Amino acid sequence: DNLTLAKSGRFNTQANLQGAQIIDEMRRLGMFPADTIANGGFENCVILYAEERCAMILCAPWLIGRVGPSVLEKSVITSFPKMDNAVTDPADFNLGSIAQSLIITRKSFKDSAKQAAIVDFADFLLSDEMFIELAKHTMMPAKNVEFGEEAAQYLNPTMIAASEYTASRPTYAPMWFLMPSPNVAAVYLDSIDEIFAGAVTPNEFVTKTQAAFDSEAK
Repeated sequence: DNLTLAKSGRFNTQANLQGAQIIDEMRRLGMFPADTIANGGFENCVILYAEERCAMILCAPWLIGRVGPSVLEKSVITSFPKMDNAVTDPADFNLGSIAQSLIITRKSFKDSAKQAAIVDFADFLLSDEMFIELAKHTMMPAKNVEFGEEAAQYLNPTMIAASEYTASRPTYAPMWFLMPSPNVAAVYLDSIDEIFAGAVTPNEFVTKTQAAFDSEAK
């Protein structure tokens, strides 16, 4: 349903309601920190995990380096658990996207005094050498690069394992990437915070987010 969100404008689907109900059930079972706002976000979740104060997290690749070797040795990379009534098994896909991009204005690129420097800078940012350096800091390369023995010795083994684990599966964008506008995405993100905190019901969450879609369409 959600892969076509921007075109369909329909968020109030049975699948999204069921997803919200599962989140609410998990909250009531004590599966999240009591203060989800203070402990939310990638960085704070990783701190909890690195301090062995939680059992499972969604770990962004660039934060793998924040988890110490002793904890990583006891960790495994796995797929999201398959929820009740799910049609698609999360073991069959990845969730993610390319982060960071380079935007060059047409005016600057057409400026003959700047164009050569812009091309050189873009080539530098997109070079194998740059992606190898990023990989050393547990950023998954967005292109295929040959690391070589010298560079490979600096790579985090868990980052390598994560790259290999995700290599053979299709990747779907996170939900907020699929919204028709930043305004709708902001409403969705605020609403999802509220349901994790127990401030709204699953029905209220779906209804509130759908209202943002409807407003955007007017």
